Amino acid sequence: MMEKNLIKVQVRLFIQPRPRHEVHIVNLSLKDLHLVDDKYVLALERENNRQWLSVGIEIDKKIIENRMDVKRDIAHIIFKEETFDILIDRYLPIQSIKKENDKYTIKYKSNQFQIKVEISNQLNPDYYDKNIRPKIENTLDRKRKKRKQYKSLKKTGNDLTEDLLRKDFLDSELYRTVYSPNSDADRSFRERFGGNLGNYSRSRRR
Repeated sequence: MMEKNLIKVQVRLFIQPRPRHEVHIVNLSLKDLHLVDDKYVLALERENNRQWLSVGIEIDKKIIENRMDVKRDIAHIIFKEETFDILIDRYLPIQSIKKENDKYTIKYKSNQFQIKVEISNQLNPDYYDKNIRPKIENTLDRKRKKRKQYKSLKKTGNDLTEDLLRKDFLDSELYRTVYSPNSDADRSFRERFGGNLGNYSRSRRR
């Protein structure tokens, strides 16, 4: 995307087969971080004629000192001889791309053990309308056609309904899934499961 000194930042947005947002930050060194208490903090902003990107990352001091590759939720830190890279990879619902102040904004965050990430990416209207919107409309159109086909078969009672459901299930296995299907909903990262999870306990061997 853009470059400042040795730091390179690349941001990519994929729509098909599922919306996916990637941010790659490479050639980082210790001098690019600020030590606050027991965490190293990185704050970056990049802008070009297509978009504006803001990245905020907090990393546990032990990770930087140990210099061992780690992956926490959407963040992957890879160490080299003198520098290290941070790769952020996040699946998104289409509805999360929202229009704000005449720009299309993507925002998300992760607050996992040892690494905290916060991303804000604003897309200029011209770039969004020419490159992103057509892909979104194509994806939504394919989904609408699938729903229409399913409803049509269900109304006629055609035996192909079961075959169609089986095909959809098999097709879903063609793509790697990082988040559960329910993650497409907008919800807080502090959300917790209800119940005591008693039905997930393992039975003792006899």
